[in-house]
Amino acid sequence: MKFDVRFTVVMTVLLLLSLGTRAELIYQHYPGFPPGWGGEMRAVAQSLASGAGFSSPYLAPTGPTALVPPVYPALFALLFAYFGPGSTSAGVATLGLNLILSALVTLPLFALTGRLFSRPAAYLAALAWALQPLLGYSDALFLWNTSLYTLLLTGFLLLTRAVERVTAAAAWIGYGALISFLIVVEPIALTAVGAAAIWLVFQRASLQRLLVALAIGALLPAAWMARNVLVFDQWVFIRSGFGLELSKGVLNNDLAGETGRYLPNRNPLELAKYRRQGELAYIQGRLNGALASIRENPGAYGRKIVKRIPAFWVGYRENPGVFLFYGRFLSLKKTLFGLLGIGAFFSFFFTRTKESRLLLAILIFYPLVFYLTHIELRQRLPLEPLLLALNAGLGWHLFDRWIRPKVRQPVPLTEYPRT
Repeated sequence: MKFDVRFTVVMTVLLLLSLGTRAELIYQHYPGFPPGWGGEMRAVAQSLASGAGFSSPYLAPTGPTALVPPVYPALFALLFAYFGPGSTSAGVATLGLNLILSALVTLPLFALTGRLFSRPAAYLAALAWALQPLLGYSDALFLWNTSLYTLLLTGFLLLTRAVERVTAAAAWIGYGALISFLIVVEPIALTAVGAAAIWLVFQRASLQRLLVALAIGALLPAAWMARNVLVFDQWVFIRSGFGLELSKGVLNNDLAGETGRYLPNRNPLELAKYRRQGELAYIQGRLNGALASIRENPGAYGRKIVKRIPAFWVGYRENPGVFLFYGRFLSLKKTLFGLLGIGAFFSFFFTRTKESRLLLAILIFYPLVFYLTHIELRQRLPLEPLLLALNAGLGWHLFDRWIRPKVRQPVPLTEYPRT
């Protein structure tokens, strides 16, 4: 294999640019780590680091939890063990980890866009990802599993495209291992995994190897659910918080950013109820209350769902999110944020590839649970690389079809009359 010096230099520059823009954004909007920073992820990590196990998602000792998936709190706990639980140094290290993970998305994004469209589109998508923090937001700002999940989801989409015609057993085993790890990082990835599996079947990939990959993909999720059964003495999914998430979206106006007062970590009365009832009983109570509210006023709930759909893709009616569109030129930043969502769907009309059905299915089914519950900026960010890939493919397609031919058109020679 010939070593491509130019490609290596360009990708190194893009990686450094990605690191630099994210570091600058973090520097400009350094959170300062106030009390409660990191939310449930930090609280569970602190519990792990202190030897109390996977428990207490609201800092107060409340017993075992399944409110958050296991991987990121475990990484968090390692940093706490080294720098000190809840320390500012641990917070800075966490932001540094997010920064690196977010910058590394450049690599699978480039490869994915190149496989979907062309190398010029791949360079365009990678450059857009490097410059994305100039819009005033980034997954690296969230002290959550967002950056890790974004990297893994982009890599999963790349491998789905690459494994389609591969027959080597090792490749499918690796694909299954990635699926397994991806799901325990963030269970919502099951929507993407399901869409990918169906797409692979229609692409006539080896059904036997696909089933092996899916069986391997079920190992870590099954192990974590077995832990939940042992701890709670009843069946519990990878995450237990659907009832809490639904109630947040039913009992308040999430588009106005008022979810905090209904959370146990921000409401002493709710925290006391959570401690008294236990996690599963408390969440079941929240679920029952949300369902009762929906039955009493289904029209109001339906209107909220209708509002969330465009809000997820083109931006919020108001500004509820943390780290959302900081700095100057807010109207321009919001416009560009919305254009990414619109352009991704428009790309399916102009750039027809065999992966179109897979990508469209992910964009349709992935956010359904958020429409039903509530929406935040953090929920769309893992899809941002895919949106950039689709927009880059659309942009290069339009340029290559309509603009470049005119630029290359030969200029006719003017015939001067003979003298």
